[in-house]
Amino acid sequence: MAGVPKFHPLEAAVLALLFVAGIVSPFVKQHFFGEPDTSFIEKRILAPAPIVAGGFRSQVRFFPGKFDAWYGDHFGFRAVLLEAGAVIKVRGFGDSDRVMIGKEGWLYLKMDPPLFTQSFDAKQLAGWKEYLEGRQRWLAARGIKYLFVVPPDKDSIYPEFLPSKAGTPPAELPVDQLVRYLKETHSPVDILSLREAVLAGKRREQAPIYYKQDTHWNSLGAFYGYQEIIRRLSDEVPNLKAIPRNDYRVVFAKEEMHDIADLAGLPAFTILTGPKLAPASPGVINAFELRPYVANHPYTVQMPHPANEPRAVVFCDSYTMALAPYYAQSFSRVTYFWPSTYQGLEKALGETVLAEKPDIFIEERLQRLVVAVPEVAPFADAAGSKP
Repeated sequence: MAGVPKFHPLEAAVLALLFVAGIVSPFVKQHFFGEPDTSFIEKRILAPAPIVAGGFRSQVRFFPGKFDAWYGDHFGFRAVLLEAGAVIKVRGFGDSDRVMIGKEGWLYLKMDPPLFTQSFDAKQLAGWKEYLEGRQRWLAARGIKYLFVVPPDKDSIYPEFLPSKAGTPPAELPVDQLVRYLKETHSPVDILSLREAVLAGKRREQAPIYYKQDTHWNSLGAFYGYQEIIRRLSDEVPNLKAIPRNDYRVVFAKEEMHDIADLAGLPAFTILTGPKLAPASPGVINAFELRPYVANHPYTVQMPHPANEPRAVVFCDSYTMALAPYYAQSFSRVTYFWPSTYQGLEKALGETVLAEKPDIFIEERLQRLVVAVPEVAPFADAAGSKP
């Protein structure tokens, strides 16, 4: 007696078709529709397509490995699978190789060495003092006010959402050591840590002042940094005023910044809605599209202000992107200089200052980056570098 078949013929045909479709569809997707480039998310260069060249033995030896590497980086639906894996890993298991998964949807950059484990020794503090005082002397000889500004990292403003394994901030961070050291050694350098001003802003606002899925402050947090910068500068620089908070209103939109989510491999649909400041007064210049992205080249913004308002050169980083719209309200002209390489940097920066003849030079260094002591001579080799 013939055994009863395990599958109905129609079921077997459907399973066979599904199997073939599963095998073929990645190739069809890749060949006819292409596959998104994931190199930015993965922070690596994907394997290139193999080239058929050389003798038969060379091809037999090397081509299969090159083809396998290329296909593994480009097969159809790979980006979808990476995104699905990231969502499962982050949301399901609370884990990521590059990101600390915090509480209530907050993401933090995973640091190496680990967060809160760094401090300065005497040699490093002396190195910072030499660098900053060299900068200050050069600028003062040309009648330019120098302010060294340190924006806080997100972990210093929202430590309550850090994962428990991250530890807690120490009583004195490296930037605090530097501020104290310069004061104790009677340095003429004007250094401004923005942590306390930004924390005060956090207490005043109901909405978050940093992005949950990005390392940066949002426009709300940057506003309080801007106000403190202008307050400090206005003690010495005439005609410098900060625009009041009441001239802006909070609106909510899809967050523009999500670098930590990108590092975790999270897809676009996980990006959150967050607050941003928008002009609420007709007198406010709507300059929120300013982006000083030109690295190692000056990027100048001329504003329609009276000529007696001061001019500034800003040695900046990505935190300045959110500050730039506010600087537009207080300065008549701002020249941004965003470093991308140290080769020739100080020469180009010095020449920019000499050309612009600003009233103020603002140098910004993010809190976690202060631990790296500069190894360059300020404004070295700039034309007219000597007073």
